[in-house]
Amino acid sequence: MASISKFSTALLSVPNEITVAAANFNLNFSLMKVEAPPEFHGLRDALSQARRREAEEGTQHVTARCLGALFEAIIPPIPHLSTAYGKRVSELSGQLQSPQLAGMFADRAGADGTSIWAAATSGQHALAMHLLSCMLSRIWKPAEATSLWVELVERRKQEILNAYSDSTATGISSIMAAQQSITRDQLAAWDASTRAWLQSADATKRIAQTQLMLIINNARMPVNAKKDPYVSVIDAWKSGMNTMERLICGTPQRVQDGSILLAMSSWHLYPNMQVLSDCTKDIDFGDELMACSMLTISTFGTSDDRDGVFWSLPLSRMRYYSPPVVSERNIASDTSRISMEEFHVVFLGSFVGQWRSICNDEVRCCRFIISLQETYNNASSNTPAWFQLLAAAASRILNASGHLRAQYHKLLKLGSRRCGGFIHDPAMKPPAFFGLENFYNLVRTVGNTEDCIRLLRRAGEARKTTAQATVIRYANRHQGGGFHFASSIPQKRGSYKRPADQTEDDCARESDEDDICAGCFNQMEIRRLEEEGEEYILLQPDSLDEFDQQQFKLRRHHESKSSWYGLWLGNESIAAVFRVIDFPSCDSYCPSNADLPSATIEEIESAISSTSFNPSEIDLETCCGQWTGLGHEQMICSLEALLFATNIYGSMKDSTVSIEVMNSPMYECSWSLPSMSDHGPLRLRAFACIAWFDSGEFNIAMKLMKGVMALANGDSIYVASGLLADPSTTTYDVPVRRVFGNLGRSELCLLVPPADPRLAEPDLRSWQHVNHCDFDGQFQDCFTSTSLHLSFTDSEDTMYLGNRGLRDRQVVFVEALVSIDDRGRNIGDLDIMAMFGKDSLCVQEKCPHSPEQRGNYRGQVHEPNLTALDCWEEFLDPPQTTAIFRAAGNWQARLGAAAAATQMGKQVLVLPTDPCLYCLGNLELPEFEVIIA
Repeated sequence: MASISKFSTALLSVPNEITVAAANFNLNFSLMKVEAPPEFHGLRDALSQARRREAEEGTQHVTARCLGALFEAIIPPIPHLSTAYGKRVSELSGQLQSPQLAGMFADRAGADGTSIWAAATSGQHALAMHLLSCMLSRIWKPAEATSLWVELVERRKQEILNAYSDSTATGISSIMAAQQSITRDQLAAWDASTRAWLQSADATKRIAQTQLMLIINNARMPVNAKKDPYVSVIDAWKSGMNTMERLICGTPQRVQDGSILLAMSSWHLYPNMQVLSDCTKDIDFGDELMACSMLTISTFGTSDDRDGVFWSLPLSRMRYYSPPVVSERNIASDTSRISMEEFHVVFLGSFVGQWRSICNDEVRCCRFIISLQETYNNASSNTPAWFQLLAAAASRILNASGHLRAQYHKLLKLGSRRCGGFIHDPAMKPPAFFGLENFYNLVRTVGNTEDCIRLLRRAGEARKTTAQATVIRYANRHQGGGFHFASSIPQKRGSYKRPADQTEDDCARESDEDDICAGCFNQMEIRRLEEEGEEYILLQPDSLDEFDQQQFKLRRHHESKSSWYGLWLGNESIAAVFRVIDFPSCDSYCPSNADLPSATIEEIESAISSTSFNPSEIDLETCCGQWTGLGHEQMICSLEALLFATNIYGSMKDSTVSIEVMNSPMYECSWSLPSMSDHGPLRLRAFACIAWFDSGEFNIAMKLMKGVMALANGDSIYVASGLLADPSTTTYDVPVRRVFGNLGRSELCLLVPPADPRLAEPDLRSWQHVNHCDFDGQFQDCFTSTSLHLSFTDSEDTMYLGNRGLRDRQVVFVEALVSIDDRGRNIGDLDIMAMFGKDSLCVQEKCPHSPEQRGNYRGQVHEPNLTALDCWEEFLDPPQTTAIFRAAGNWQARLGAAAAATQMGKQVLVLPTDPCLYCLGNLELPEFEVIIA
């Protein structure tokens, strides 16, 4: 035994011998595979063959093995955590079903558990490395997480070699692992797979994850206080694993820092919690895997103004030439990905945040929007589509309950608090409440004179006015002109006797109900007011001297001296409160004058609740004509962009968007500009929109999207609809569809076809398969073994986005081939999207003929000038006459054949999915060379 020990010591005595030993061992980690724990078998069964092969034999497996061996010596034992995590992963994998309509993306569809299965088949230590990857991917951006991985690997290798140099006991496996090369691209792909998994798992555990994020939001604590990236990450990782291991074993734990909260959100394991704040709250997540756990967290007395759990580290491996860049990230309820409906809530918060000068209660502003929408509905008036979106978001907020309500309120306040410049330049604020803050506009919406006077009197009382200093003037709506006056404060009569000096004058002219003279009308008004117990004042014509509509000189009853009055509250043409002024001004009156008092939210709500409220007097887009200029243009641009994005994401129900889009103005996006919406295919604008929303930052010019057929990022592949539908299907309304899956890349990938895709040449040796029989009238599928597949060339181009010096690429064009495969034979490569822009492709509309009418012709057509194509050999070696490609009901074969025929320069007609022989018989066959049936 002693001799063996001496031999081992001698073997490891010289550093150069380590390299020689590593070379002799030829340690190929891709061949070293262990049996995965049975808890992970559910994940194995859910993976596609391509992903499982990559996890067991490919680069992901090599990365997992290398990382596990490199960090093996510092990983604590976590048997219970590994078991619980395996069960959770298998549970989630069973719920994350692969999409049925994935077409050529089928191998890359479904949840990306590649890194998990690679770790599971590489040993317990590799599983711990995956758990670390989850923590880093949860809180850091891709480039930041990759940079941290590079530093961890370099520092750990140096740590092993330093330990050996210091004659410290070092395991042979650690020394060998330190000699292995782990490239930055490998680490980026490792992070990308984990990041895609987190997005998918978050969607499946949405309720529990939302509840946890609301708790974390109030934690306000760092992951740890260590400044060295290597020490900080290793400490947080080991702390999270040790704490979770003890929780699973039933040992109660108390939150000391943010590491365990970060671990919980990353591993989707939810222990029962006791939250100590103003009052103690016991929270049961109902997680069967954590049934015996109890985690105590105190949010009482937290003084940090940063929400959630935050982590600040200097990153030295992000740029080629730069000092360490200090980056800080946090996880909270407002840092996660959200649905488009939740984005509407944030947008609404930003919208009503402009009204803070009148009302700083966002929920009350939501009630106002709902009430306003109801008045439009009651008046059978239409509102702009963007306003209906905002009203729907407001309704969701008010109707929500429980954790969803809390989440909505957080998002609403986030938009109001931090997104002031998202909709338009914050220096250019519109009038609040669509201009109704201004009494000039508010009075216009109240159709009844009595309601107007009541509104103005309450406004005067609230502003401590007096009856002597103000007077209300309102239009005479019954006599075709003129004004009446009323006291600004209701004056109740002490006696109902009419003063002796104010007798009723006789009227000498005849009149009827529709022709009342001024004198009689005045007496009718006097009687009505007397019956209500209100004092009236008659003004003689010589006591009124008008300077203009906003200013006049008036001598009131029992006053010996006239006073000048100027407009104060209201609309001078309808009803307004005028107050005493020293002398008239020659300056023209401006309804938006900041010196005039604004209506309160109570006064606005009172006007809307009035039965005489008329919403048609409101111009929502221009705020009653007072919101114009650049700020208005920016807001309209943002609102139109919101509508467009909503329509695009409306067909992708499970898609999420990055909340970080709120950090940049929406109106500055290339795709949001109204002038751009009519240029080029709608698909280009849709891809630019999705790139911005999915990444949260990339504002890509629409012209750069020309030729893009798919966009891949996170757990989503956004595909041009034409690639996933029968060629006869109209895809204009839904230009892009989402396939749940990913390409295993860390960058945002834009897939483009090659410039000149090639088809297979006719093979003279296949002449035996070429029959070119006459079409017998039968529509059938002769291409059941045909499918479309996706592959990649080595051609890639990086898109420059202004970030010079970064080591990692952010957006990349990837050249992709869409190929036709038939029984393992490659028929050729296609540029499918180019097909739809060519005049040589025609699509026959579906005919109105009934099945009975079609049945009369089925099987009775024998057209000698129409040749059936029933195999690819016949397609590649076409006849001299018009040919019909028979692949009824096989959308992939029909799509491939249409694209191939167009690519060959032929005139192509695509029949509907339910073709009609009667219509086919009436075609001018010489116009077409290939018919797709």
